[in-house]
Amino acid sequence: MANFHLSATVIDSGVRWTLKTSAEGDGSVDCNSPKSATTSSFFRTQAQVPFNADWETGAFTVNLTIDTGLSGVYVSAYINRCNSSGTIQETSSQSNEVEATAGNKTLTISSKDWAAGNAGDLLELRIDFRNTTHSNTAITVSTGNSSLDYISSSVTINQAPLPISGASNGVASCSAVLKGKGELAGSITIESGVGAVAVTDNFDSYTAGNLGGQGNWEATYYDVGVIDVSGNKKVYPNQSGLAGIMRYSGSFASNQYSRLTISTAGTEGWLGVVVRCDANGNCYGMFGRVDDNGLYRITENGATGTLIAGLGNGFSDGDVIELVIINYTLLCFKNGVLMSDLGSGQNGATGSGGVYTDTQEAFSSGNPGLM
Repeated sequence: MANFHLSATVIDSGVRWTLKTSAEGDGSVDCNSPKSATTSSFFRTQAQVPFNADWETGAFTVNLTIDTGLSGVYVSAYINRCNSSGTIQETSSQSNEVEATAGNKTLTISSKDWAAGNAGDLLELRIDFRNTTHSNTAITVSTGNSSLDYISSSVTINQAPLPISGASNGVASCSAVLKGKGELAGSITIESGVGAVAVTDNFDSYTAGNLGGQGNWEATYYDVGVIDVSGNKKVYPNQSGLAGIMRYSGSFASNQYSRLTISTAGTEGWLGVVVRCDANGNCYGMFGRVDDNGLYRITENGATGTLIAGLGNGFSDGDVIELVIINYTLLCFKNGVLMSDLGSGQNGATGSGGVYTDTQEAFSSGNPGLM
């Protein structure tokens, strides 16, 4: 169960303010209430809050404090589920209606079974004021008091990924180069879950041959090769037209990410990142070349890649790519920005613009890695 706190931080002047995950200190907002009309005021969460693609079924309790109110004006509430642009996708039933006189008010919204959405969806409180008596007036609503001005809900707030430069949040990062048939060089950093301490591997201690079986690397499907070019170690996909899949051994949190820096993009051999990879190469993977890339659900012991997001425009020299998974929501980043060039979800996945939910919930655990 999570609480959302009313804040006086303005989104749209006089109409919409902010819901925050913690109280920010006492404040107030003025909500307009014309005579013989019902008007609405709104409080909405900030970007990537609650970062929950499947809101839990449950009731909402709106704890509202009216500093300046009037008899003859009545207040009720709704909860809206909005997409990341603020467009309403779904609305709860109306709460009980009470007179908007000064004091503490409790508005109860009945339990709702929300449809599956996207992790980027926002929670919005709509407060209706129905003025039956007075000329145009303003009702002053208190904000920022942790015990008085908040919504109690069953919706879980999940931790959204930090920007790609945030080294403390995630599971894997890699510096690499992909050349003609897919060569990588550099180092990879693996972290054991969100916020965990990293361990680093720069490939320097390995001998030419297969990466699998060296250090903590496990080959789960085909292999990735190691070569030594003038003392600079490189790793590269061994199979032309096939993608070797490697995972880093150890115990990892289910919420994880894998990050790769491409120095030189290639035209043959796929390169990318994987999350929740099991010992047989079943995983989620984002990979591609210079001309296209995509997000896949990889099954049948690594042999089958089912596209679950429309193909993107490919990778370029210097791109930093990152695949994040939290619960069953996958986020695809390129250079710290969600990949808007990827198309809509398909084959059992919903979403668009780099954020997708696997409705099949194919893989619940595993390890990060590369391919």
